[in-house]
Amino acid sequence: MKVFKRSGSPYYAYKFQYRGKEYYRSTGTENRREAEALAGAARTRIVRQAAGLEEPDRQRKPPANDEKPKSIPTLRQFQTTFDEWVATAKAEQSGTVKFYQESYRKLLSYGPWADLPSIKSMKRTSRRSKLGL
Repeated sequence: MKVFKRSGSPYYAYKFQYRGKEYYRSTGTENRREAEALAGAARTRIVRQAAGLEEPDRQRKPPANDEKPKSIPTLRQFQTTFDEWVATAKAEQSGTVKFYQESYRKLLSYGPWADLPSIKSMKRTSRRSKLGL
């Protein structure tokens, strides 16, 4: 098991392999001894789970059926959000605001990109075309 500091980070991380799977995570501590203890506890937890002595970590719940996933906006639909962000984040740099807004409009002028459907609907469409539907 390795306990180390990543370059540019004050926190220690650990890395180890168990049954061919690699485990890597930041410990969130700047103390090497604490990091080694956390890494040892993580490895022990993985081994105990594999042996059936502990319940595996819970996976994230998928969204409920009644909740619709958010659709991804097209470039044209996203324009107002982008313009608002640029106006707020770069308010002191009028040249930058103008550059971003003009560049976005040029991007929209290329017709095929402006109204691209969301990724999910593209996947659905390509799957249906493969099935001959």
